[in-house]
Amino acid sequence: MICRLISLLMPALALFAWAVPSRAYIGGTPVPPNGLPSVVTFDLISCTAVKVGPRQFLMAAHYIQPARDLTVAHAGDPLRILSHTLTGPAARTVGRAQLRSDSTRIRAVVIHPTYQKGIASAPEASEILTRPGLIDLALLEVDNDTPAIAAEPLRTTPLVANEPILMGGYGALNAASRPRFQLRAAWKRVAPGSPGAPGNATLHYATDLDADGKSHSMGWEGDSGGPVHAVGPGNRLVVAGINSYVMGVIWLRADGTLEDPRDAGTTHFVRLDHPSARAWLRQLGLISN
Repeated sequence: MICRLISLLMPALALFAWAVPSRAYIGGTPVPPNGLPSVVTFDLISCTAVKVGPRQFLMAAHYIQPARDLTVAHAGDPLRILSHTLTGPAARTVGRAQLRSDSTRIRAVVIHPTYQKGIASAPEASEILTRPGLIDLALLEVDNDTPAIAAEPLRTTPLVANEPILMGGYGALNAASRPRFQLRAAWKRVAPGSPGAPGNATLHYATDLDADGKSHSMGWEGDSGGPVHAVGPGNRLVVAGINSYVMGVIWLRADGTLEDPRDAGTTHFVRLDHPSARAWLRQLGLISN
């Protein structure tokens, strides 16, 4: 899904102003082996997800159903879960990265009803992700346990302005700025004024600004569905949101690379504390409160 507003300012440069599914982190730091063990990607679905139960993975709905007439994952489909957890014999090279590969089948796919309603009225996900009240969440359940991959607890209480959060993603669709399937992460802070207007399902995080007033990291190809971690009790990471889309203005060369990697947009993520998200998570048995 590509940007909708493109102005060709020069033959070699394009200015992008957009709200599109979140893609691979520009900037950030490569995660070492066995770091962020709950964060995964898949061979069938080119996105990032987070394990939240023995067989359950939380992700962005727009990668399950990117268009009104296209759904990419169904119950019964074979699936390989790729993770940064390299313990055991399942490690293999995918792209240029060494990842763990666990083979299974999809047992069920559950998409949040507000997203299903939204995609029914638009041809592509990129046209609905900024709608107030739309919850870009899906749950993928597989046939067997994956004990080598850790599951993360969920936080469904609100984040506060300037609270530190850790974003992570695989960039499974690749980007010129990094090797394919390289898990990268970046510490950010929740933007002042979040979560915004009542009923808005999206919580913004503020980019870390340098003295030049520019951001040094943002989502790019294949990071949608990645978790937004907050720091919980005992300094344990907990999942407080799911990466959804990027909005901003950047300079892009004709070869797809950033003219200035510091000119990054703002990534928006679905709030798990939103009442509609909480009710859905409770219905699925992922939370009790």
